[in-house]
Amino acid sequence: MRATPTPFLGRTPMQRWAAMVCLPEQWREEACWEWTGGRSGRGYGQINIHGHTLGAHRYGYERFVGLIPKGKHIDHLCRNHGCVNPSHLEVVTCRENVLRGVGLASHNAAKVDCKKGHKLIGDNLYQYNGKRYCKTCRDDWSRLHPEARRASWKKYKESHHAPATSPGAVVTVTPVSGGGE
Repeated sequence: MRATPTPFLGRTPMQRWAAMVCLPEQWREEACWEWTGGRSGRGYGQINIHGHTLGAHRYGYERFVGLIPKGKHIDHLCRNHGCVNPSHLEVVTCRENVLRGVGLASHNAAKVDCKKGHKLIGDNLYQYNGKRYCKTCRDDWSRLHPEARRASWKKYKESHHAPATSPGAVVTVTPVSGGGE
């Protein structure tokens, strides 16, 4: 049985990378370089280098521009996950990459008003567990629902200041011996 020849056998990783890039017919710097090789489930190009699967855009960026600092992400300025054009890629923090995107986090971060139209700035803004809230709406709700506010405080106190034993239990203390004798 004859083995099927591998088209990339003997090529360098950069040659293999370049063979998977589709450049535009008419050269324009602003045009995307489309990745024609394998892709991840989210549409990012992938290439296997020495047994490791790497993002094709990250590989190309490091070859044409420079190393990507540890913990940093690559943002596709063109918003095309299949693009490997280094001029369309920028090194950013994870937070910046998420906020530049089109997901829920970026949508919420762009809000300047709460649902009722109050400004989410300055003294009217508070943050809890990474989320932004309107103080005016919180204060209005507390005035309209004092019983819920009291119940919420009672539940908080019980969960954070619970006694170590059940109510009515007898606690005996055993003295610790002095030891040195």
